[in-house]
Amino acid sequence: MNRSTAFIFLRAGNVKENILRVGEKVSLRNTYTAVLALTAVLSVVLALMEYLSADMFIRSLITFVAAPSFLVYANQKRLWFRKSFRWLIKCSQSPPISGSFFMAGALISYDGLTTIPYGFFLHLIPLTIASVLYWSPFLVNCSFSKPISYMHQFAYFTITSIVFFTYHQMTFYFYEAQPTFGYMVIGTAVMIVTLLSLIMNWAKDESHIDRMTVKGLVQPIKEDHK
Repeated sequence: MNRSTAFIFLRAGNVKENILRVGEKVSLRNTYTAVLALTAVLSVVLALMEYLSADMFIRSLITFVAAPSFLVYANQKRLWFRKSFRWLIKCSQSPPISGSFFMAGALISYDGLTTIPYGFFLHLIPLTIASVLYWSPFLVNCSFSKPISYMHQFAYFTITSIVFFTYHQMTFYFYEAQPTFGYMVIGTAVMIVTLLSLIMNWAKDESHIDRMTVKGLVQPIKEDHK
């Protein structure tokens, strides 16, 4: 192997290492954001204890506590290398698919399945899967999957937040009541906190240039011809 070939492999290894470092950095910030969102959940739950029914408490616990906690745990234990979880990686790379599954599993299935006996307990199955999919574009981190850009994350959470709130308002008008009021308030609070944290992390990353990754990709590297 000559000097130029060795140099190319060395630079490729450095770029790969920098990409992995950036991915771990983004995952860590997303974990902090998830913890902050969970704190918002607990605060809102305590404030709504008098108005929060048992079924809405269970739904909120699954969607906004259990699902993101599972993804953080999966990142730490490297569960994404198992074939049984590869489908989740593919869905996490497509926010429209994740958002559609969330709306169907968390919202539409509730209105449909609760009309039959024991339908609420059946609803918990698609709710759990849909909740994990909802958080996957934001929290999933593995070495063979490219992190979702800030722009796509911002668009994803903005659109899903608007649809989430609008859907509940429409169901309130249809039922002439507010049976899912507690779930809506908790979900909206978590989504707002997530958006604010995402904007802050985005602004912080854009405020400086990572010279380690820019050098060699944009700026030319002078080789030593000695």
